Amino acid sequence: MATNQDLDFTYTSIDKIFRLSFGEMADYSGARFDGDFSMTVEEGQRKKHQFIAESLYIKKDSKVLDMACGWGPFLNYLKQIEAKGIGVTLSKGQAAACVKNGLKVEIKDCRTITPDMFGKFDAVNCFLISHPANHLMEQWQMKKHNQIPHKE
Repeated sequence: MATNQDLDFTYTSIDKIFRLSFGEMADYSGARFDGDFSMTVEEGQRKKHQFIAESLYIKKDSKVLDMACGWGPFLNYLKQIEAKGIGVTLSKGQAAACVKNGLKVEIKDCRTITPDMFGKFDAVNCFLISHPANHLMEQWQMKKHNQIPHKE
């Protein structure tokens, strides 16, 4: 398994290449087309972000933690809908790119985050596609009593 230093080196080294290839926010995870392949990749990415936000009941002023936020594409979507996003990444390059784009990001290992660090969140998003996340599921799993978000 890669160390934090390995991950930082990799993502910081490829920072400029990825953003030149995938755009300023370097949103390279799966998009949502729902069978409509006339959409651009950017439209599919926005539709994916909208789906995630709706699934987590995120709305204006919701406080959201975006773990493994990368270059901030979901944080940028949260900013557009006026939610309060906070991202964490292991990469100094990714964090610098996020801050340059006006996003709130900290360099942290998301396995070490506790409620004392940021307070409570209305939603937690985690796109750990390429990193094991089982321990995070145990740590962040919502209890059945009064912690599951409810649609208003």
